[in-house]
Amino acid sequence: MTLRIGSLWLRTAVEWVIKAMAPQTSSLSRRSRLLLSLNLCLILLFSSIYLHHLGSVSEAPGDRFVYQGHIHWAKAPLVKGSLTFQGGGRALTLLVSPVRTVFLLNGRPIGQSAVGEPWTQSPLPFRIAREGARWSARVGPDFSAAAICPLPPTESVVVSFEPDISLEADCQPFRPKREPIELILSPWDKRESEKEGLFWTPKKSLAVPSVEWLTIPHSLSFGMEAELRIGAGKRVGIGIVTDEATVYLASLFREPRSDSPVMIQLVKAQREESGWNQEVVAEQVTGSSVMSWVRLQVFCSEDRLWLCRDDEMIAEQKIGKPVANRIGLWWEGADKPYPSVRQLRWRDWRLLAWRQEPDGATEPLDPPIPLSGSWRKQKEGYSLVAARHPAIALVEHCSSQGWFISDVLWTGQPFGLVWGFRAPSDYHLVRLTSLGKATELQLVVVKGRKERVLDKVPLWLEGNKTYRLAVHLSPEGVRVYLNGLELLFSPEATEGFLGLWSAKASLFKNFIFHPYNRSLIPLIPEHSGVVMPDGEGIAVVQEAVSLTLPLGFPPGVPMMARLSQSPVTVFVERREDTLHFTLWHQDQVWGEGRARLPDELPATVHLERRGSVILVRLGEKIILTRRSTLSPAAGLH
Repeated sequence: MTLRIGSLWLRTAVEWVIKAMAPQTSSLSRRSRLLLSLNLCLILLFSSIYLHHLGSVSEAPGDRFVYQGHIHWAKAPLVKGSLTFQGGGRALTLLVSPVRTVFLLNGRPIGQSAVGEPWTQSPLPFRIAREGARWSARVGPDFSAAAICPLPPTESVVVSFEPDISLEADCQPFRPKREPIELILSPWDKRESEKEGLFWTPKKSLAVPSVEWLTIPHSLSFGMEAELRIGAGKRVGIGIVTDEATVYLASLFREPRSDSPVMIQLVKAQREESGWNQEVVAEQVTGSSVMSWVRLQVFCSEDRLWLCRDDEMIAEQKIGKPVANRIGLWWEGADKPYPSVRQLRWRDWRLLAWRQEPDGATEPLDPPIPLSGSWRKQKEGYSLVAARHPAIALVEHCSSQGWFISDVLWTGQPFGLVWGFRAPSDYHLVRLTSLGKATELQLVVVKGRKERVLDKVPLWLEGNKTYRLAVHLSPEGVRVYLNGLELLFSPEATEGFLGLWSAKASLFKNFIFHPYNRSLIPLIPEHSGVVMPDGEGIAVVQEAVSLTLPLGFPPGVPMMARLSQSPVTVFVERREDTLHFTLWHQDQVWGEGRARLPDELPATVHLERRGSVILVRLGEKIILTRRSTLSPAAGLH
């Protein structure tokens, strides 16, 4: 309030100065007007100095930006103050204090915050970042606070600190770098050929690891990709530093001077007095020669890392938070031809996630503030509780494509995921609901007080079990998955907000959103209930075939089974400890699925047609399902 009054007074003072200097007929003499002008200028000057300490306003761009700078003080007081981000009539405040820095919405703490220690050195660096609904703050060298809060685009930042404290800051929009990164100041030679294009290779042999450090863009989440070639080297890859002594490597690896295969490895490397201790976290055989290029991607968000090859996930690992400006290109090898790299570039990627996983140093992250209804904290998560109308908690805005995934405990109470939200009476919804003894998954459009069901499928589910509901939005439409089974489709992928929906009380254990065409999150949770399509004739098997995965089933050797009366084939391939299933209809891929390799082999894979449903089972666990119509003459369509 004081800041608004001061701003109004400044504006009034300027107007009085202009009027005083203007030639006009007045009872005041020119000398009196000049004295009045001088006094008002002095008032203007001292007001500006006062308001510099009390608060200042600066512009901030939209809903994806980084606001950063330094806090200065002459002595060593307890640094206290606030930064309020305003827009669209709403505001989010970051309360800065030496004990705990926290985000406030309507005066109430939200999100996650860490306990800190009093700051003694000036200037004190700070960094506040917003990516859509996700906010994070770092005051000093360590993480301070984070929150999930979908708000209108930010229009201004109001800064208010104690009188002896000043703040120097600037605001930059988030602009991801997409151009290939050139290794200029490094021990790498730039080479080019008509066949392979532009690439880099080391200038000399190296028996011990070497790292070329790169500058990462300012982003809460980031991705990198590169095409790598191992040659006669031992290892080449991307290194992500989490502390002074730990680097996670996404790399190609091969034992030098041997016939061993080229491997993709995720390695945790820790610096010791004798060198680097390298622990393999995950690995996969590439099936490529030493002179072939392999495209790897690394995606990071907060404390998690995903390693992919050609957009397909190989491993997910919880790591420490990456250290800013400490991303590197790692290589080692003493023989020619040396390892090579090309098409090294940043990927525009981000992830919005909420999990109930406190790490001891921080408090659990709260779920987003509900638009209607309320949250009730429980042992296994949070229940979204409705009042007179269904409860909705908005999460993030999605314009074109992305994955929205949540794990929910099924108790028979209707729950769902919202997309294309524009108003409480205008949104799309995928809903799991009970209809007496039956359960139905529905695609629904809500307009005003009316609902229109676009598609639906009857299901049989286990009670009091966790199920993973996933919505994939793309330019082609919306696909809905339950525990990895693609069950519904709609061509209407409306732009708008994403959210969680509950008709009464539903326990949401987490949610994840990332704007990426391929899901980096497994669609089948580790421990979950059984999903069985429950349509007419589903209990009767009209056609079936099976194959047995033998003891010692080798990686990279696919097995197949085909229905005799329908043009449907399933291929099963082992990739390390994962089984990959590909379902073909005629000459096109009809669906894909994954499952962990069973602890005991042999195991049986079943391909079945039950009415209008095709099922792929590993033992009794359903891996894939597709629905089609049946024509006696032409088979499945």
